[in-house]
Amino acid sequence: GLTNGVSTYEMAAAYATFPRNGSYSSPYLYTVVTDSDGNIILSNGDYTVNTDSDGAVSISGSADSTAILSESTCFYMNYMLEGVVNESAGTGTKAKISGMTVAGKTGTTTSDYDRWFVGYTPYYTAAVWSGYDTNEEINSSVNPSVVTWQR
Repeated sequence: GLTNGVSTYEMAAAYATFPRNGSYSSPYLYTVVTDSDGNIILSNGDYTVNTDSDGAVSISGSADSTAILSESTCFYMNYMLEGVVNESAGTGTKAKISGMTVAGKTGTTTSDYDRWFVGYTPYYTAAVWSGYDTNEEINSSVNPSVVTWQR
């Protein structure tokens, strides 16, 4: 189990810096529930719901940010992390989303007790950890965190 190290919350915050061209924003968790017309029924933040002409719904909000990395560093990081998802030998190919740029990083502990995936699109960043409360091996050939993230 995860007793020492970095949380999924912290990992998502760090990786969110890359698609923002080096700007770090304090992470936040949010819940937004909308009805079929896009009206907000429940929200714990200041969000706007937008519906495009095809009926696709997007939720937007803003946060203060601070530049901590150069844009060129982020360009190279984005390039490398997109390869994890897009290259045929990439360990995160199950994270692909049709028509969307996706980048990320998989992780596995030496004894296969933990499996990670931290991924992002131009809109969202999320980290998923799979494992047990005790040091128990994950018996799966596919990283369950990648599959969960993609959904």
